Amino acid sequence: MGMSPVAQAAPRVAVNETLSDTYASYAMLHFCMGVLVQIRDVPEPVRRALKARAAAAGMSFSEYLRTVLARTADRPTPEELAARIRARGAVGREEWSVRSVRRLRDRGE
Repeated sequence: MGMSPVAQAAPRVAVNETLSDTYASYAMLHFCMGVLVQIRDVPEPVRRALKARAAAAGMSFSEYLRTVLARTADRPTPEELAARIRARGAVGREEWSVRSVRRLRDRGE
């Protein structure tokens, strides 16, 4: 199937002997810390609902939002999903569904 968008976006930090310690430290800090995302004008009822879900899951608000964002990024868009379905091709009516499922599974889809 290929790498998820999250895995593709993850930086590859290669530290070799020619890099200065300062640059290596900065690169590792950036890799570990990620980036800041700020969302403005979130309605208060939405913030409260998300904060309550985070608490119910035993997570911090930031941790919960990171999880929601990562899950969303890992799912295909409707356009990507439609392209995958088109790429599989039509299933003939003479083919049993169990055979279709096995064929797709064997191809790694």
